[in-house]
Amino acid sequence: MALDQDAIYLGVPDQLTTGAVSTADPKAIPIKDINDGTFTARTVLDDKWTASGYITDAGITLSQSRSTSSLKDWSGAAVRTLLDEFTGTISYAEMQTDKVTMERMVGANNVKFFEANSEHGDQMAVGIGPELPPSRSYVFSMKDGDRRMRIYVPNGQVTSVADAAFVNNAAVAWNFTVSCSDDGTGHSIYILTDDGQVVVASAPNAGE
Repeated sequence: MALDQDAIYLGVPDQLTTGAVSTADPKAIPIKDINDGTFTARTVLDDKWTASGYITDAGITLSQSRSTSSLKDWSGAAVRTLLDEFTGTISYAEMQTDKVTMERMVGANNVKFFEANSEHGDQMAVGIGPELPPSRSYVFSMKDGDRRMRIYVPNGQVTSVADAAFVNNAAVAWNFTVSCSDDGTGHSIYILTDDGQVVVASAPNAGE
C-alpha cells in the first residue's frame, strides 16, 4: 500500500458556525443518497437537522462489538466462525445544559421549556424516569484542513447516560451512548470521507 498523507484524518469537530453533532427524524437521508454520493462528508445539513452546542474534549468514540461462535465438525474441530451479533455504538458528552441536549437525553415529551420574560430567564423542567428517548438520525461532522470526515447514523437511540458530576471546577457534562440500529440494508453506521484533493481539468491546447 502506498504512503498517502491525504488518507490521515484528525478528529477535529467541524463547527465554524454551529455544533458538530446534529440530529433529525430517523432515516432523514435516503439510503440512495449515500450510495450515489448525493449525501457526502461535505453536504450542508438543511433545517431538518438540529445542531448541538459544545462537545467535551474527549470527542466521540465509535465502538464495534462482534460476538461469534465456532461451527465444529464431528471430531470437534472448529471449521468455521459464525457471527452471532453485531453491535455499533457511539459515545460522547455534551457540555451544554439546554433544551436540545435535554431532549436528546430524555425525549421532547419530558422537557418543559419556558422562554424568558420580564420576571425570569429561559427555564426548563426536565423529567427523568424509566423510559428511552425516541430514535433519531445522527451526524457527527469533522474537518482537518481541506479533509472532511462524517459519521452518519440513520437510526440511533440514546440507550445509556453515564453519571453526571456536579463539581466546582468542571463543566456539567451529559455523557451519552447512542446505540445504532440496522437501517434495513445491513448497515447501522456510515463513515463518509473527502480528502480535499480536487482534480483540476487541464486546459485545452491552443488551436484545439
